[in-house]
Amino acid sequence: MKKHMKWTLSGAALAVLAACGGDGGSSPVAVAPATTNVAMTVMDGLIKDATVCLDVNENGACDTGEPQGTTGADGTVSFAVPNTDLGKHPVLAIVGPGAVDMDSPDTPITAATAYTLTAPADQIAVISPLTTLVQQIVASQGLSTAAAAAAVQSQAGLSSSPMANYVATLDTQTANAARILVAAIQNQTATLASSTLAAADVQTAILNNASNLLAAAVAESSAITACSDKTSAACKAAIAAAVTTVLANAGLTSATVAAAVALAKTPAVVDTASSTPVASFALDWVNAGDTSNWYTRVFASTAAENTPDANGLVRYRSIRHARVAGVDTEWAVNSDSARAGDLHWNGSAWTGCTTSTQNTSTVHDAQGRWTYSYCDNLEKGTSQRVVTNIEGQTMANVFALIQATRTDGSNWGKAPLWFTGTTTASVGTATFPTGSRLNVQTQVTTALAMAYDVQTSNIVTVADAAVAAGGDAIANSAVACNTTQSSNASQAVTLETMIARNPGTQCILPTGTQPGLNGQTFSSLLPNTGWGNTTTSIGTLGNAPLGTSTTATGYYTGNKRLRVSFAGGSSNAVTFYSCLQRSINGSTRNCTSVGTGTYTITTMGDARVMTFSAMPAAFAELTYDRVFVERAGQVYFGYKDKLSSTKVLRLNGTAGNAVLSQLGLPTFTP
Repeated sequence: MKKHMKWTLSGAALAVLAACGGDGGSSPVAVAPATTNVAMTVMDGLIKDATVCLDVNENGACDTGEPQGTTGADGTVSFAVPNTDLGKHPVLAIVGPGAVDMDSPDTPITAATAYTLTAPADQIAVISPLTTLVQQIVASQGLSTAAAAAAVQSQAGLSSSPMANYVATLDTQTANAARILVAAIQNQTATLASSTLAAADVQTAILNNASNLLAAAVAESSAITACSDKTSAACKAAIAAAVTTVLANAGLTSATVAAAVALAKTPAVVDTASSTPVASFALDWVNAGDTSNWYTRVFASTAAENTPDANGLVRYRSIRHARVAGVDTEWAVNSDSARAGDLHWNGSAWTGCTTSTQNTSTVHDAQGRWTYSYCDNLEKGTSQRVVTNIEGQTMANVFALIQATRTDGSNWGKAPLWFTGTTTASVGTATFPTGSRLNVQTQVTTALAMAYDVQTSNIVTVADAAVAAGGDAIANSAVACNTTQSSNASQAVTLETMIARNPGTQCILPTGTQPGLNGQTFSSLLPNTGWGNTTTSIGTLGNAPLGTSTTATGYYTGNKRLRVSFAGGSSNAVTFYSCLQRSINGSTRNCTSVGTGTYTITTMGDARVMTFSAMPAAFAELTYDRVFVERAGQVYFGYKDKLSSTKVLRLNGTAGNAVLSQLGLPTFTP
């Protein structure tokens, strides 16, 4: 965070004295600067007795002399701010000890669970857990409040801006997520307290992980119904249950908090390399089973690519390399090489990305910040890098740090997921050589393109008209929907065909039974309804595998199948559903409507693209927004990834090649 020299204010006035010499000099005159009363509302729920201040010296504390006040029972506070300071400094709200969340007015905040909220300098009307996440991005990335807010809103799947007053607008989804987020932070503060780690350092690590907690909190929508009475025991129990789930999915643990603290405290170093551009690379990812089964990803640049062009841009390439059973494959995008051919709309054409595609970025500024365009406008964003010296550190310890810190890092440095042999690759007790650096990088995406997988398996299929009509197979077993979709399916050659064949009419089926694990027999719900022929997929939440007649543990997998149906005709209305998934064959069963919205069809080059509005909260956990792309006589399942803020750790070329050599993998020459 940028530091400023501290100066103090006294109430609404600062005395400026003019001293004059001589017997007849005039008396000093106090000149009061012009001020403006600024009103703010502090909320998780509305917070009473929070200390709120303008953080003039930006040290994260409310110091004597800084404009400040205390919130009332309605969470509001107002105090005078010199006009010269308006819009220049963030605000802080110190919540506890003794402050009260009015959602639970009988439970004052205790010292063990106190926390601090903040808001960006130019948007201080609301101070909440969500504005705090926005300010973290503003401070680290140098982004505008609007861009940072868009990233938080998209990543979390919020229906409204994180800067909004969700209490006043009765936005139950956002209010629920904020409440769970704060409860999760308080829980982590209490449970991760350590005799060896400073409390302030642990708190910093928890807050650095808060965006992951929020994304998980939004998905916990069950507490909304229970919290119609926010003070009820049922609400408190629902929040507690949601917190348990959120922390299991996205929280720090006693095993990872030390690594997170160590990372936050590791000082940056300044490399004194020559200013002459040279070839370089960074090791972004490595998996190693044995010398015939491994996967790496590097970002590489030649000396020419590292030389800024007339627009001040440098270039780099993304190279993924997998060796599976001794067979090598190289590609650029997506962790699955089968998806290397994905196409995206770059603003003027549908295009792909290869290992020769030159991505661009601005030159790093003094704070280690830059902007980038990846894969011909597939993704744009900002990054900030802190470089740390890891000379002499053990590779095993750095691997553990990367695994604990990267959002996607649990399998970093381990055997590939496809590897079934005995793992032989190991870094043992090896240490990093002179010149080794760890690049700790925070990335915020600011723009993402529409894209789709070109494989035939990704083409949308529809049932014939009779099957799509649904019906009651109990009353009439010969009804067309009482059959499998595959025997009646055809490719949807236009979006209009897809719309017409997915009216959302259920097929009522007889009660089903199926064998499973340990000779058990499982039964379907009653009624047992099929929806796979009359709705189409938006995505699936959960990764439970399908079962067989001897391995299934229930009639349903526990995954949620998210679907959409269309009103048809001249209407562009849609209905969204959350459905069960049958464990034996993965079919879509017993859908429940979770919201309504509309679709829009836009022409993009030689394609027509369908997008949706008013996606329900139940879909927030998806990492992308579903689109459908009609192109070249087919309709494809498409996607637009959500804006996000992520943390990645990469090894510079010296450290990367040391690791590759230690693992017995080929080293890399940029």
